[in-house]
Amino acid sequence: MVWNKELQQEIPDGWASSKLKNIIVENPKSKIKVSDVKNDGEIPFFTSGTDILSTSESIVSGLNCYLNTGGNADVKYYYGEASYSTDTWCITAENETKYILPFVLNKIKPSMDKVFFQGTGLRHLQKNLLREYQFCLPDSNVVKEFSKLASDIFKKQHYLLEENKKLESLKQFLLPLLMNGQVTINEK
Repeated sequence: MVWNKELQQEIPDGWASSKLKNIIVENPKSKIKVSDVKNDGEIPFFTSGTDILSTSESIVSGLNCYLNTGGNADVKYYYGEASYSTDTWCITAENETKYILPFVLNKIKPSMDKVFFQGTGLRHLQKNLLREYQFCLPDSNVVKEFSKLASDIFKKQHYLLEENKKLESLKQFLLPLLMNGQVTINEK
């Protein structure tokens, strides 16, 4: 462990202090308003609310983080095709560092309301403040090893979410048939 002057704490030897702006990639601002979404597709649509709607048009793919820009602070992440509203900031990171970004953001999530949201009345995410957030960045070997593990986990999570959607749809189809006696369950 070595003392890091920027972070004012000891960090593992070979690791560095970095600002968030040095690793993030900002996706284009969405032109889709929440009111324009019909909630009728297969692609998740992220908003600044708690609900995740659906749409048929994708804006991004891969691993991305979705931050509320108004109201209450929140961070969501998703691996796969996705879309987001005008009031959502969608970011990712270069190469393997994209797999540590959700963890960095989740670490600061509890303090986001106090530190990164400002304004009178409806408070908004101050992106410039968040871009300047300083954190401990592991060395490239650790990032590569972690990304191998995390990539598989995010892909598996995506697969399970897709499977859950199919099972939910099947349940919605079968439940009415079971309730009115059109279908029965064979017991052995």
